[in-house]
Amino acid sequence: MNSNSSRQCSFIIITLIYPAATLLGIWAVRLTGNWAYTFLDQNKQDWRYDMYKEKFPRLWHVVNFTGINQMPTIVVFLAMIPGFILIEKTESSPLQSNLWTWLGFIVCIGAATLQLVSDTQAHRFRKTHRERSVPLDCGAGHVIPITLVSSPMEQWEKFGISDKR
Repeated sequence: MNSNSSRQCSFIIITLIYPAATLLGIWAVRLTGNWAYTFLDQNKQDWRYDMYKEKFPRLWHVVNFTGINQMPTIVVFLAMIPGFILIEKTESSPLQSNLWTWLGFIVCIGAATLQLVSDTQAHRFRKTHRERSVPLDCGAGHVIPITLVSSPMEQWEKFGISDKR
């Protein structure tokens, strides 16, 4: 290995691998902490599994594999494609790659922080509202666009758009 390729390898490790590993560690600690705090009883599972199994008993294995297990994996893979392209382009344009790396780092730190805030708010809400049917209608979960995906008609009704006649 010549000194030029050694420098290039060091550049990739320092500017791409270390930030990515740091982000993965931060996100993993947040996610595992939320899981440990939320799922105290190891005999229970996420309510969505039970709901889908009840709604689609004959198709449960297909729904479980495609919707619950495979789909998040596909989404993560598709989200990683820009990272793969960035790593390939680092050799020809290290400065541009470095800027994109740090921009991505900032976005990911923001996402992990927002997830932590959202988790904390949800836990506080559930402590004060023991009734499971009471919806979380405040905090980050109330204003984040993901709520549009989780309950689209409810969100459109806030803007006066409804399918109710």
